[in-house]
Amino acid sequence: MRARLVYPGVLLVLLLAPVARATTLTPVEVTCPVCERAFTAYRIGSTNSAGGTDRDLCEHAAGNQPLSYNVWTCPHCWYSDWLGEFEAGVPEELRRRVIEELGPAIPLAGVRTQSHIPGWVKYDLAGRVLQWENASAARLARHYVRAAWVVRVESPQKLTAVMADPAFRERWQRMHQKARVATENTLVEGFAAFRPIEQEVRAARGLLAEAMEEGEDEVCARVQMLQAAFALRFRGENLPAIPVFERLSTDEVLPLAARQTARTLLSGIRAEQGFQKLAVEYIEKAVARSEFEGADRGVYAYIAGECCRRRGDVEAAAKWYADALKASEAPAWMTEVAADALEALGDDYVPDAAEIARLRKERLDKALRMLLDPESARDAQRQLRALRDPACVPAVIAALGNESAEVRAYAALTLRFLPEHAADAVAPLSRLLLEDPEEDVRWRAAVALEAIADPRSRAALEKALPDAKDQLLNTLLDALAITGGGKTVPPLLACLKRAPREAMRTLSVLTCREVTSRQMVEDWWEEHSAESRTAWVIAGLKAVGIEMSDLTSADSIPALIGALEDERFYIRANAARALKDLTGKRFGWDAYVSIYDSPQLEGERRTALAEWHRWRSKHK
Repeated sequence: MRARLVYPGVLLVLLLAPVARATTLTPVEVTCPVCERAFTAYRIGSTNSAGGTDRDLCEHAAGNQPLSYNVWTCPHCWYSDWLGEFEAGVPEELRRRVIEELGPAIPLAGVRTQSHIPGWVKYDLAGRVLQWENASAARLARHYVRAAWVVRVESPQKLTAVMADPAFRERWQRMHQKARVATENTLVEGFAAFRPIEQEVRAARGLLAEAMEEGEDEVCARVQMLQAAFALRFRGENLPAIPVFERLSTDEVLPLAARQTARTLLSGIRAEQGFQKLAVEYIEKAVARSEFEGADRGVYAYIAGECCRRRGDVEAAAKWYADALKASEAPAWMTEVAADALEALGDDYVPDAAEIARLRKERLDKALRMLLDPESARDAQRQLRALRDPACVPAVIAALGNESAEVRAYAALTLRFLPEHAADAVAPLSRLLLEDPEEDVRWRAAVALEAIADPRSRAALEKALPDAKDQLLNTLLDALAITGGGKTVPPLLACLKRAPREAMRTLSVLTCREVTSRQMVEDWWEEHSAESRTAWVIAGLKAVGIEMSDLTSADSIPALIGALEDERFYIRANAARALKDLTGKRFGWDAYVSIYDSPQLEGERRTALAEWHRWRSKHK
């Protein structure tokens, strides 16, 4: 229940805030190996992926885009190659072809600096050179995948002024919140890194549909269409954007600058799709020739599926997604994303559901075998977390007794991500917490018990409290805020000197009232020590105007859902706890039971609240 970092909508961050030049570039003087003339290129120093990662694995940086500088182009003869290969020797036949045949796809008269040559032009030139060099299909596949990406990441500069419209910001934030509600509890774990991007895409689709409903003659509707279409184009979801740009590029109602922007963006989409087509062709050749090694085999099959989907070839996309699932060394997160993408295409495109289920079981069995090896236990935990298959729980519980501390620690951490299915783990995790000689194992056992939130762990958590310190102490306090009972108060009072802020907030949740001093809770405890925690919670809810007489009755669910909106963290936490006990649901669990606060957690609570209301409407 530690506070988490805020991850705001990255599209607005990149387009509406001042751009931080986080990618560092160092100018270097280079001599072209073909024409032997000098020019200035740039080496990439530090960079970032603050702009998020699209579902096809394209990373966006804040500031300069490193993809734009991976390829060097001589502005005199147009020879182009990747920066690490550029200054290598050039065979005479290749030199002749460059001088006689190579040139940019668009007019670039007078351009003599790298930053003024569009990235896609550099990649197009370098791709032709690689083909003349008879480069491997795998190398050309990697090249054209990045060529498609560079067109996309360089597109934001085309619409920055239009996207800065305050009215757009308001509409975007409203639609983005709807998208958060739609995705927060539905996307698989493999999508954790892509969730903010998926929310942006859904928000943009919603804005586009809204603008189209506002009427043909509304200028503001046209501008919103342009903005929403750009938001889709920014993430490479080009198919719904194309007809918008085609229409608006000739719409006389719009200002000339807006029409020109639409035409420019449409041209960029065509270039990106052309590179995607080439990427798929070379991926197919590389797969047929077994040129990809290790995880690349599955990763590039998945990327091929994304390229096909984004170009509208759904049947080919389904084939590649299924191929990614069958790759023997594909990372678990990618397998989950590929499976989700395949499912999203619809039943008509799932090639063999039984075969996919069999492959998933094979991956699960392999991860469980890896978990028992100290050298691979960490990777196994990541794969099991991505799979989140309840079938693994018995084997993971058995691994808690392994002789290796590494195995025990990662087995405990695995159970933290399967809390609804880990009731049988409470006893062995409690033993680890109290008896394991390794502090890291004890801490991870506490982390798992905190997530499971089973009252049966209370005695072990209380017993471990006196000797705990640092992260273990904080985790125990977090766990006891939810699982603690009447006898938990005295041990928490003893912690006030070691961790006063954390202990007082834990006591606030436990007693369902704000605790601001030791004397306050001692006086309260003297009067109420004979009562149950349930009685404390009911009294605490009533004290803030929430009428409640029984936390075990379904009749209390509406009032408890309403209590989730309370500004007091201890009210929200107890409402979430009671709802979990009543319904078995954990919508927004981490955000509601946290004894801390942040804008990120507030956003997650809003999303979860909508999920609770939907659930309630179906279960009246």
